[in-house]
Amino acid sequence: MRPGELLALQFSDVDFRAGTIAVTGTVKRDSVNGLHRQAFPRSESGKRVLTLPLFGVELLRRRKATVAGDLIFPNRNGDPMEPANFRRLWREAHGDAWEAVKPSSFRKAVATLTERESGSLIAARQLGHSSDAITKKHYIERNRNAPDSSLILEQLNQRVTLVELEDIEV
Repeated sequence: MRPGELLALQFSDVDFRAGTIAVTGTVKRDSVNGLHRQAFPRSESGKRVLTLPLFGVELLRRRKATVAGDLIFPNRNGDPMEPANFRRLWREAHGDAWEAVKPSSFRKAVATLTERESGSLIAARQLGHSSDAITKKHYIERNRNAPDSSLILEQLNQRVTLVELEDIEV
């Protein structure tokens, strides 16, 4: 999820039985409402239902027991958390050893893993992109492993062996 989508996540968006969350909004700041939960995500393709791994469902169950209100990650007053405060808390939590790991690192890791297992279109849908072009360009790590062509290349060895046999005089 995008950080704004995560901060807008509500317990009413979670289906604990199915193990899913619905992305139904984002946290946004504007001149009229200030910081608020917008009741729709950034784009139409951002509206999606994500199936959680078991550890994600368990984490949300534990979180529900400790949070009052519907927002899963509220500020102290129960209102949406300021994205800058989220980033500050993230920096404090990971310390210097993991300084290079940003919230966007997780989106990129999810995109790359999903693409490797299921393809770039599935990765794009997971991230809430309308096509896989942005996902490929900005999120999926380039696979530096070339396809296994060893069986094809073995034909070169067989051809060289045939040429060598032809050159032998009887």
